[in-house]
Amino acid sequence: MGSPRSRSVIGLVLACLGLALVWTPSVFAGGWAITTLDPLPNELRAGQTYAIGYVIRQHGQTPFTSAQTAIEIRSPDSQAPQRYRAVPDGAPGHYVAQVTFPTAGEWQWDVDQAPFAPQALGTVTVLAPSAASAAPNTIVPLAGTLAIATALAIAVFVWRLTMYTRTPRPAARERLGSV
Repeated sequence: MGSPRSRSVIGLVLACLGLALVWTPSVFAGGWAITTLDPLPNELRAGQTYAIGYVIRQHGQTPFTSAQTAIEIRSPDSQAPQRYRAVPDGAPGHYVAQVTFPTAGEWQWDVDQAPFAPQALGTVTVLAPSAASAAPNTIVPLAGTLAIATALAIAVFVWRLTMYTRTPRPAARERLGSV
C-alpha cells in the first residue's frame, strides 16, 4: 500500500486541493474580474457627493458590461455597509456611482462586481466639510444684510446732517430775527 510518509504526502496534497476548490468559487462562476478606478479628486470631504467612475474587466482584460455593481463604504464604527448602486456610463464596462461619505474619518470601501467576487479598494481618508460647503447660504445673505444696513445708516446720517446745517429760509430768518 505504501509507506506512512507517502500516505501523509498524498493526504496533504488532497487537503490542499480541496481547500483550493473551496476558496475559489469564482472559478466555477466564469472567472474573475479586476476593477480600475477613474482618477479620484485630490481630497474627499464629508457630505459632498462624488461621481466615482470605474471599469470592470473580466480576467483583467475584457470590459464586462453585465455587472450588477455598486460601491460599498464602511466606517470603522459600523460594519454595516452603505451601498451606492452604479450605472453604466460611457465606454463598455465603465460604471459610475454617486457616493457620499457622511462623516469625516477613515472609511473602508470596495466594489461589488457581481457576478464576480467583490474587490477591496482599501481605506480612504475623508476630510471634514469645508466652511464654504458647510454653510454656503448663510454667508451671502449675512453679507448682503450688513451692506444694506450700512448703506441705510449712512443715508440717515447724511440726511440728519443736512437737516441741521441747512440755511434757514427768509421767512424763518425773519422769525428768528424778531425773537
